[in-house]
Amino acid sequence: MTATRAEVAVEALIADIETLVRCEPPSSDHGAAARSADVVAAPGRRLLDTERIAW
Repeated sequence: MTATRAEVAVEALIADIETLVRCEPPSSDHGAAARSADVVAAPGRRLLDTERIAW
């Protein structure tokens, strides 16, 4: 059986949430916090189909 688009979207959302939960850095580690920011930004870039949004 083939997965529907909605099922694929839900699986992707769950994977994104898992990635975000696992990347939580200690607040005192600035390098880890910066890497965590990249992890948080990745799903947004993918979903918006853009590398950067100029503010």
